[in-house]
Amino acid sequence: MEIANTYATGQQAKTLAHELAHETLHWNAEGSFTRSAAELEAEAVAYVVCRHFGLDVELRASRYIALWGGDSAALRESLERIATTARGIIDDADSDASADRAPQGQGVAA
Repeated sequence: MEIANTYATGQQAKTLAHELAHETLHWNAEGSFTRSAAELEAEAVAYVVCRHFGLDVELRASRYIALWGGDSAALRESLERIATTARGIIDDADSDASADRAPQGQGVAA
């Protein structure tokens, strides 16, 4: 995965979260889903992850979700998948950040 560094840092973070969501939700996924549903889910995950970390991506995310036909019914249909995936990405990022802050030679207690 490669993200252009010509964009603002916040946009790069949102793009990373979006692509991680695709990897988690749609890579080798069983069952069928439309491209619209896949983009809606990935962007909704990116929105949740970015908001968790204090990044304001509402305008771009809402426009992208609308572009792919995202409405309240579509979001509701994917809500569990969106929430579970966002929580996983957030937990992984928080875990990595905690490990980075641990004193050298000591791991993070589980």
